[in-house]
Amino acid sequence: GIRAIAKYSDFLVAGPKEKYLLRSLGAFSGSAGDSMTELHLGMNFTTFDEDNDKSSNNCAVLRYAAWWFRACSHTEFGSSLNGRHMQGLNNTAINWTSF
Repeated sequence: GIRAIAKYSDFLVAGPKEKYLLRSLGAFSGSAGDSMTELHLGMNFTTFDEDNDKSSNNCAVLRYAAWWFRACSHTEFGSSLNGRHMQGLNNTAINWTSF
């Protein structure tokens, strides 16, 4: 398979009172492209039972994964490393849109 790297100089997540806000990523480097900063930085963590994204739907339910979602649509998706393990293009699979 094809391999790529995404590295961030910092990774800071707030605690439960702030709904696990993705507070900082630092500088990006790597060959996979940055699929986190623009769409996920500053977002709260959404799970199946805690809908903290900005969508009217629960993105964790729709995408079969908990993540720092901004919205559920493909254009505002960015990434999800907690998706289902599967081959091919699928919005419920593990995604890193810039790769």
